[in-house]
Amino acid sequence: APNGTVVNLSSANSAVVTVPASVAFAPGATTATFPVSAQHVTANTTVAVSAKLGTITRSATVSVLKETPTVVVTKAEYVVKKSLFTLEATSTDRVGNLQVFNAVTGAVIGTMPIVNVGKFSGQFLVTGSFTSVAVQSTLGGVTIAPVAQK
Repeated sequence: APNGTVVNLSSANSAVVTVPASVAFAPGATTATFPVSAQHVTANTTVAVSAKLGTITRSATVSVLKETPTVVVTKAEYVVKKSLFTLEATSTDRVGNLQVFNAVTGAVIGTMPIVNVGKFSGQFLVTGSFTSVAVQSTLGGVTIAPVAQK
């Protein structure tokens, strides 16, 4: 590349993948590096990233993969007559508790403490319709699971 060569960059979906507006090449270089940032996605997503120099444009795709859940619900049971919700989960995140939400309404149900390395358990009084639960680690791991009605 001649001294001062600058290539303009763009992302076809900047809500998922962001790139800088341009990248400068070192004199004589045939490649240049630039940072690429990806957001969390709920499904595997492919985004085209383009580089333009004058009238020449080249594109490549970046695959952003859905994160593997770090929180897994192993038991979610709601005894309707007692309004008692029992929840058990595991997590690979190193945290002391997990936050529990009604997945339909988003209402906070409570905090579930760790009972053993990576294992969590809790019981909560819940009123009203309760069909699914969201469990989230403070480190970002999250999962949604159906609730068995008893």
